[in-house]
Amino acid sequence: MWQGDCAQGQRHGAQGSQPRFLGGKVLRFAEVDSTNAVARRMAEAGAPEGTCVVAETQTGGRGRMGRTWHSPPGGLWFSVVLRPAVLPRDIGKLSLVTGVAVTEGIREATPLPAMMKWPNDVVVQGKKVCGILVEGRWRGETVDYIVDGIGINVAVDIANLPPEVQAVAGTLIPPRNPGAAALRERLLALVLGKLGLLYRRFLSGGFLDILEKARLYSDTLGREVEAACPWGLVRGTAVSIDADGALVIRTSSGDVRMVSGDVSVRCAGGSYSG
Repeated sequence: MWQGDCAQGQRHGAQGSQPRFLGGKVLRFAEVDSTNAVARRMAEAGAPEGTCVVAETQTGGRGRMGRTWHSPPGGLWFSVVLRPAVLPRDIGKLSLVTGVAVTEGIREATPLPAMMKWPNDVVVQGKKVCGILVEGRWRGETVDYIVDGIGINVAVDIANLPPEVQAVAGTLIPPRNPGAAALRERLLALVLGKLGLLYRRFLSGGFLDILEKARLYSDTLGREVEAACPWGLVRGTAVSIDADGALVIRTSSGDVRMVSGDVSVRCAGGSYSG
C-alpha cells in the first residue's frame, strides 16, 4: 500500500471548511452502532436528503447479507440519506454509482490504483479497502428513502482484524501515518462531492454514462469468477455489466446474469478470493 505522508491531502483537506452533500448537514459522532442505522432512524424521522452521518468507530457495522463490518479507529465510516424519485428496481444501481465516486475519490487523493469489485467493493491491488451498503424503505413502487453506507479503510491496523478479514482487507496508508486524519477529511470531501454529481446525473437518466466508468474501473470483468446463486455455485468468466447493473458471467453452458449476490475472483494458483 501507499506509504506517503499525505502532504497533499493536508494542504487540500477540509481544514477550515466542512464538506457537504447535496446541501445537507454533516453530523459527526465519536461512536455509533452503525452509521446506516443512525441515518435510517433520522430518515424515518424526516431528515432531508443530503443528511450525512460520520463516525470515528462503529460497534455494530454491517456489510451485505448481514455480515459484520469491522470499523476500528482510522477508517472513514459514513452514510448519506437519499430520497430519489426512482423505482425500487433501480435502487441496486446506486451501489455502482457510489463505487465510482469512491474509486475516483481514492485515485484523486492518493496515487493508489483503486478498482471496483462488483457489486459493492473497492479494492487496491486485490485487497478490499471499501465496502458499500445501500438500504432503503419503499411502499409499492414509491421509494421513501435510501441510506447509502460507505466504509473506507483509510489508516486501519489490519493486524487487529479477525484472521479471516485480514486475508482480504487492505488499508490505504499505515495506521500511524501522521497524515491519516487529513486524508480522511480529504476523502470525505471528495467522495461526497463526486457522489453528489453522479447521483444528480443518475436521477437525470445518465446511468449509462456512469456504467461506462464502472466498467472501466472494474476489477471483475475479464476475470474467472465463482458466484453463489440460489441454485448453487456458478463458475465462468465475467464478461459484462449490463444496462441494469447486473453482472453477466459466461459459463460452458451459457451466460448467467447476476442481479445481486457474492462473487469471488480466481487468484493465481486456482483459489477464489472474495
